[in-house]
This record gives sequence, C-alpha cells and structure tokens, in this order.
Amino acid sequence: MSGKYHVPTTDAILEGALRPLWDYIADPKMIEVRVNRPGEVILEKRGKGKVFQHDKGVKTGVVKDMMSAIANHHRMRFDENEQPLVAASLPGGHRFQGLVGPSVPGGISITVRCKHKFRVKYSDFGLEGEALALLRGAVKAERTVILSGSTNSGKTTLMNLLLKDVDAGRRVITVEDTAELETERFPDCVRVLVAREKVAAAPGVISYRQAYDHLMRSTPEIAVFGEISTTNAFAALGLLNSGHRGFMTTIHAESPEEVVERKFSQQVEWAGERMSNIPEYLRGMVDMVVQVHKTKKGNREVAALYLPKSGKYLFRKEVDTLLDFEDALRAAMEREGAA
Repeated sequence: MSGKYHVPTTDAILEGALRPLWDYIADPKMIEVRVNRPGEVILEKRGKGKVFQHDKGVKTGVVKDMMSAIANHHRMRFDENEQPLVAASLPGGHRFQGLVGPSVPGGISITVRCKHKFRVKYSDFGLEGEALALLRGAVKAERTVILSGSTNSGKTTLMNLLLKDVDAGRRVITVEDTAELETERFPDCVRVLVAREKVAAAPGVISYRQAYDHLMRSTPEIAVFGEISTTNAFAALGLLNSGHRGFMTTIHAESPEEVVERKFSQQVEWAGERMSNIPEYLRGMVDMVVQVHKTKKGNREVAALYLPKSGKYLFRKEVDTLLDFEDALRAAMEREGAA
C-alpha cells in the first residue's frame, strides 16, 4: 500500500510488518479489516458497509511475518505449526486476531477490530426517552449490567459510552485480554490485562483466575470484565457472589433470556468447571441485560432492556435481524441458480 498513514510505533520490525494492511486499519472510518485468503481484503467502513478489496500484496508469507512481529512485540509465542494463533493489541489500540495453517482452508484468517475516536451518542443506538433514562439510571446507581449481542454488534462501543455515566471519582478496575475500554477519565483506575490463551501468553501476564484474586483484594467500587468466555465466566460468577456492586461485562448471546438461561452455564461447562443452578443465581444477582444488535443496514441498536429478577422487559423493540430466514433462503436459492 501507499503508506498514507503512519504506524505509531518505535518498533521498526513491527512497523514494516504492519505496513501491508495499515492504510486500511488506520482509515478513520474503518470498523473492521478481515483477510480470509491471500490477495483478498474485506473492509467494513462506517457509512459504506462491506467492501471487497483485491490486494496482491497481502500474501500468506506477509501475514505470517505480520503475526510473528506482533507476537514478538508483545513477547508472545507464535509458531505456525505449534501455536498458530495470535490475539493482541496493535499500535493505536486496534484489536488483532490471526490464525494460520491447516485449521483454516484459506491458510490465513485475520480480523482487525479498528479503534478510532469518533463521537458516539446514545441516539446512535436508537435510545431516547424513558428507555435511555432507565439504562443510564441503572449505571449511575451502580447496578450489575450485562451487554449482550452478536459479534460486531456494538457491545464494547456502548460499554465505553456507559462508562461516561459512572462517577469519575469511583475506583474502577477493568480486566480484559485486549485493552478496549476507555478509562482515562478515572484517576483511581487499575487496568489489568490477562492472557486468554495460556500457551501463547507473554511472560508475566496473569490469568483471569489470578486477576480475580487480585481484584478482590484491590477494593474495586466499579468492576468491568472483558467479554465473557470460557476463560472468565467462572471468575465473573465468583465476583457477583462477593457482593460487589457496579459490575459490568459483555457476552455473545442472541437474547437476554439466553444470557441468563444458557450462555454462562455453557461457558463454565466448556471450561471444565462446575457450578449448580447458574440461571437461578444470575436471576438473583444481575439487575439488567441490555440486548444490542446489528441491523441489515449495518446500524447498531439497543433492542431490549431486560430485568432477570422479574423476567420482564423494560423496553423491547421489533428489530430487523441482520439476515432473517427468508433472506437467507432467497440468497441460497440465487446462489444455487447462478451455479
């Protein structure tokens, strides 16, 4: 690429390795950059949706060199045969996820979630009036709030917006495997970075279980976990059981009921942990689940505010899903006809 944007790093090797994709990543309107196979870049830009870009410079060897440089920069392990996965932050706070080798038919898989400063308002999520007042009120009252939605539905963006409603004088502790939360306005804040995959972790980076122990002894007034997964679901439940208020996190789920009834239990089970009656426990401890979704037009919206304790919705709207069944069936028939 032309080198329109500067790579903000003093690591010359990393700068050179990132150059083939950097002008895509650094574009202020870019939401996500994806590579599924050599020579093809998929771009998701704000206001333009998905764009396919042919780029001969994005080769398998280039991607492997990029992943090696990123891993070395973070003192992580990368080996295309034994440890072919890299998950890390890039200069500027962009989130990189890469995989090479036989696990992906195209040989490479890269997803970069871009982090650019742009002014986000609650109205951008379709929130106004009573629904907005209820959500902001829950955050200001330091209730336990979970943001639920699919990948790239705007959960982290909304979380950063909600953090602006937290009293700046509170002691905030965040625990993430990739730094995405914006906490600069909190003078009494600890940001803890943890390892998602122990085998690929940088030396000295702790696990979620260790972070939980540290957090419990660090007097948090507001605790925010990164996205719930097999690595942190059990620790999150432990934190809820400790009596701490003001806990917030995000999770992949298609509905608030799925969050409470299935998703936490699933993540705990997959991690090899055991805890009985998790849905009942969540109904007693979680104050609000906020469902976020991505529309067909690419907009992010809050679709529902749900109260697990009563099983009632404070707010719920009819949404157009990203791709409903009829759309999917029609698209499949068109592809079959074209073939």
